[in-house]
Order: sequence, then structure tokens, then C-alpha cells
Amino acid sequence: MVDEKVLSNGVDIVKVKRIKKILSSTHKDLFLRKIFNKEEILYFEHNNYNPKSVSGYFAAKEAIMKTLGKGMDKLSFRDITILKTKDNKPYIKLSGKAEDYMETLGLSDFKISISHEDEYALAFVIAV
Repeated sequence: MVDEKVLSNGVDIVKVKRIKKILSSTHKDLFLRKIFNKEEILYFEHNNYNPKSVSGYFAAKEAIMKTLGKGMDKLSFRDITILKTKDNKPYIKLSGKAEDYMETLGLSDFKISISHEDEYALAFVIAV
């Protein structure tokens, strides 16, 4: 195991019911396009827009913003992409301003964990 120094972390929790309400509203498409990338939306579509999955991804993006120390006014959610490995483990891919800012901070990678329990989705992110 490689010894990596944790430089920053972030955590976020989302009420699944809140996201479920958005997904069943007329604001669904606007919400998805504003927050998620094409790859993420295709993943949700393939999984019938499972509110727990969407909530987990949203929590992950919020946690990454906190890890970087920036809010939505400085970075775009769409510059952060949550993907899955073949083993179904989440990982983070940055682009645009988020990627530039990560390099400015001297960060090289993220570790992420997303959990779901009943009505909540939680994401924890560390930057190394």
C-alpha cells in the first residue's frame, strides 16, 4: 500500500426524498443538465433514475466542492464527473476549472466513498 498524505476532505449528506421529488417534477431535466454530465445521466437512465443513486452522486459532487474549498459560484458541478470502475467502485474525474484548481492546490488524486441508508445518501471524499 502506498503511503499517501491526506491534504483535504469533504463530506455531504442528501435526503433522498428531496431528490426523488425533483426527479418526479417538471424540473427533472433542468436539474440533471445543470448538475450532471452526459456519462452520469446515461448511467442514471440505465438505472431508471434511481433516486438513491442520483442522491449519492449529488452528495459526492457537493463533498468534492468542499474538499476543494470552493462553492458552486466558483466551480461548475459539470466539471466534476463521478464514474464507476468495473468493480462498481466510484471514482472522480475533473475537467475545466475544477481540474485547474486541483492542480493549483497541489492535489493529485481523490478517494471517494458513497453510502445509502434508508432516506439518506452520504459521500465522503479525501484529496491526496
